Amino acid sequence: MRLQWVLRNFWKYAAVVSLFFLTVDIVFLRPKEVVRLSDSEQTQEILDSFSSPNVKNESAGQFLGKDWTIDIGTRRLFARKNPKCGKTVELLIGVISHANETQMRRDVRNSWASKTSYNTSFTQILFLVGRTENSTCTTAEALEFNDIIYVDVNESYYNLSMKTYALLRYQREFCLQARCTLKIDSDVVANVAGMERLCRSQNDTPVVTGHCKNEWLPLMREVESKYYVPRFIYAQDNYPPYCYGAAYMYSGHRVADLFLDAVPQTPFLRSENFRRLSEDTIFTGLLRTLVDVPLQNNIGFSVYQDDYSYWCPDGQSPTPLVFHGSKEPIPEWEKMRKDRNGSTSLWSPQRWRRCGFRGTKYSRNE
Repeated sequence: MRLQWVLRNFWKYAAVVSLFFLTVDIVFLRPKEVVRLSDSEQTQEILDSFSSPNVKNESAGQFLGKDWTIDIGTRRLFARKNPKCGKTVELLIGVISHANETQMRRDVRNSWASKTSYNTSFTQILFLVGRTENSTCTTAEALEFNDIIYVDVNESYYNLSMKTYALLRYQREFCLQARCTLKIDSDVVANVAGMERLCRSQNDTPVVTGHCKNEWLPLMREVESKYYVPRFIYAQDNYPPYCYGAAYMYSGHRVADLFLDAVPQTPFLRSENFRRLSEDTIFTGLLRTLVDVPLQNNIGFSVYQDDYSYWCPDGQSPTPLVFHGSKEPIPEWEKMRKDRNGSTSLWSPQRWRRCGFRGTKYSRNE
């Protein structure tokens, strides 16, 4: 009888025991599912926690031990009357330059920025410079060429982010019809005709194009590095995906509005230490991620100083767009100018060497 009772009720007790162990497994043993934040949510956390007290006495490096937190949002940004933007301009190019680089700007005007090398009704090229003790030279230069934007900040490596900010402000306030804005450093040689082609190929969806990385990248924590960032300034270990700052393009009529409207949501206007972060990580990383504007990697934006990379649009010749690290724009431009054109045939050895399958039906278009 007892055996029959056990056999008859076994399944009940087995079910109870199984349910018990299943509950233990779910509650205690299985790893909890990690809720992954979006890039914009992670960026907001970074901004919310930016710059805490230096309780571990870290080296401040290029940053201030005590942050300068005066709000600069109401201060004058442009020191003088700005050059006018042409009514038909669709591509605005802002060259970030030091006020003392008079000869460099002349070389740029006589090389890749020569008005014979691009469509002057479509493109306008301007130089952004800061304040120096002696502004006589740049005043005469501005009167001669009418292509200089004076940003009301001292000339300093730490004010590069203010010049990028000024470029976006100029686009919104004086060149609203431009749908592409190229930020470029003075030691970069650009193929402006190629940039015009790239601008025309973009639709009006806001995007940032350049030599971009689509993963979160680690910060430099070595004190000796030019790019060192202490933890009390930036606690997280990674930057959001960004484009390297030598040259990159904003496109879409609304893109400047998106970025500038987001600036007050960050410490940019009220933190000197925030403005001392690399300008590319501020604008194409943190701000871009905050407003959810996508990156578009284009291999034609060369950031290495030893060779060209090529944009390979479908059915067109391989095109270098920028070359970084040029101290002599004129000879470098001559080299790029000769190298701009090539075969459009997939089977051309020259095109194959430069592009492989890029720009064909066998790969995604760049």
